[in-house]
Amino acid sequence: MREADVAVRFTPPTNPDLIQRLAGSMRAMLFASPDYLKERGAPRSLEDLANHDIVAFGDGVLPYPDVNWLTDALDKEGIAAHRALRVNNLYGIYRAVKNGIGIGSLPEYFYREGRGLVHVLPDVVGPDVHGYFVYPQELKNSARVEAFRDFLLMEAARARTDSGLQGQLSAPFKRKDSRAS
Repeated sequence: MREADVAVRFTPPTNPDLIQRLAGSMRAMLFASPDYLKERGAPRSLEDLANHDIVAFGDGVLPYPDVNWLTDALDKEGIAAHRALRVNNLYGIYRAVKNGIGIGSLPEYFYREGRGLVHVLPDVVGPDVHGYFVYPQELKNSARVEAFRDFLLMEAARARTDSGLQGQLSAPFKRKDSRAS
């Protein structure tokens, strides 16, 4: 619609007039606040989440596929965890988790950026969240777009290297042990 020259999307565009490039991937991980864990204790297994409150993404437009991988996994495993709150954006989930409402799934950068969250259940990992750099076909020879694209891809590669987490996931939900599903 030419409302912007470029965009970063978490789903590949379907418009054939757009050029897309995978900018990178980040992992969905489980987080809680230190205060929540002090009060409720840290879960040691996925099954322990039956005794915890979960903050999940609510109904509406999903920011990326499998955003509710945690609640889907709990349902699949027959674990009846309490859904304390449903929020319609990732920042809302972050604020709820940070304020001690429960445990929630967020992309790994919420942890790497030192936002005061604790990574819980490191053996339970969610899907990779792919970010796509997108721009209209008519700007494919634009020096501005090329410079920004190169900068973005370089920063994404640096972030993956700094995190040490690149290339470790392929399934929407996976336990690092033999019970992967």
